[in-house]
Amino acid sequence: MGRLWIFACIVSAVFVSGCFSASGEDKSIVSSNPDLVECNSRESVTARESCYIYIAYTKQNPKLCAEVGSKNLRNACYLKLAKRLQDPGLCLNISKDDTLYVDCMTGAAM
Repeated sequence: MGRLWIFACIVSAVFVSGCFSASGEDKSIVSSNPDLVECNSRESVTARESCYIYIAYTKQNPKLCAEVGSKNLRNACYLKLAKRLQDPGLCLNISKDDTLYVDCMTGAAM
């Protein structure tokens, strides 16, 4: 139950972060990927990283998860994509001692 609650909180942060509308100038260009221009315009690190997760999920591109600096959000990104793509190999990007690793391996194998 606790893991599900933590995962729900992380996923909620991704969608509540406001990565859908542009505001301000590009402050940090982390990648040359044109899909990330919108994300890079976010002033808040959390909003920027949540946007990377959203783009990674919608474009089904696990390479974008590597752009996420926060370990917890990066792991959540790999978890979401592994489940969506049914690719347990993506779970190897999550530390085996992290509780999301087991969830990832089980969820991606379904």
